[in-house]
Formats: sequence, C-alpha cells, structure tokens
Amino acid sequence: LMENAQFDRALSQLERARRDNPSSANVLAELGWCTWMTRGFTPESGEAAEEFLRLAATFEPRHVKALEYLARIAVKVGDRDTARSRVQLLLRVVPDHAWALRTASKTVAADDDDPQGGSGGSRLRFWKKKG
Repeated sequence: LMENAQFDRALSQLERARRDNPSSANVLAELGWCTWMTRGFTPESGEAAEEFLRLAATFEPRHVKALEYLARIAVKVGDRDTARSRVQLLLRVVPDHAWALRTASKTVAADDDDPQGGSGGSRLRFWKKKG
C-alpha cells in the first residue's frame, strides 16, 4: 500500500503493526511517513509524523527511510537549517543517495542566492587567498 501511495488504507494497518511490534524501526518509519502523507503538509502534522520517525531513528540510528523522511519533511515545511543537517546526516549513511544529493545541491544553490543564508543573520565566508 505504501509503495502504491495508498496512505489512507495503509495507516490503519501500520497503526496495528505498531501495536504488535512497537520497537520496529521499519514500522515506525512507514507510520511516520504515512501520518505525514495523510494529515497534510503542515508543521502540526509534521510534529506527529516526526515523532514516529525520531523513534525509528532512535531504535535504528542508520535507518535510511527514517532519515530520508525526516529530511523530506524539513524540506517541505521550509526549515532550511534542519533540512540541511538532516540531508547531511542521510548522506553520511548513504553517500550516493540520489534524492539527498539533489537536495543538497539545491540547498547550496539557494544559499548562494541568499547571502543571509535564510536565517536573517550575517554569515561569514572565508575565501582562499590568491597567490
């Protein structure tokens, strides 16, 4: 159901699977993503989804789907600093992760376009001296 994006149908099955196996990183990661996909893309629904995803990452710190979903949520809600750190974490676990590589390059390009770095503060840049 998850592979076919049938999130509404998958949600009840994942909730049942969580009751049966509350420490399964796979179940928690899928439940987190399914929660996000069924409740809309808002910071509030992101909190509920992130709780499941953080639990998955707690039980299995290198769980690729949990790390990816956490990064995707941060990107979607526009939290650039969190997104950047989560994408970098995902790339430490899977250096050739296609989505993370694309997202990281977009983040760098966006930072180059925004000298304030999106944070409203100043950002120092260090350049290599010529000669």
